[in-house]
Amino acid sequence: TGVTMSPTTATISQNSGGAIQLNATVQGTGLYNPNVTYAITSTTPASTQGAVVDETGLLTIDAGSSLTKVGVTATSVGDPSKTTRCTVTVSA
Repeated sequence: TGVTMSPTTATISQNSGGAIQLNATVQGTGLYNPNVTYAITSTTPASTQGAVVDETGLLTIDAGSSLTKVGVTATSVGDPSKTTRCTVTVSA
C-alpha cells in the first residue's frame, strides 16, 4: 500500500483568496482502505493561521495572509505509516 499526491508542488495567489484542490490516492492490492486524511503540517512563517485544508483536500489561503509556503500531508486511514506531501508556494 502506498499514497501519492497530485500535485506535489503548486503555487497559488493569496491576493484573490487562493485555493487549490489536492488529490491523494491510496494504491494497494486486495482489501485496503482507499481513504486519506489531509492536514496542514508546516507553514512559512510557522503559523497555520490563514490556511485551511478540508476533508476533500481543498486548500484555501485567506486573502491578505502572510503565509509564503504551506505543506499539506495526506495520510492513509488504513495504514497511517503511509503518507505523501504537497508543498504549496503562496504568491502575493
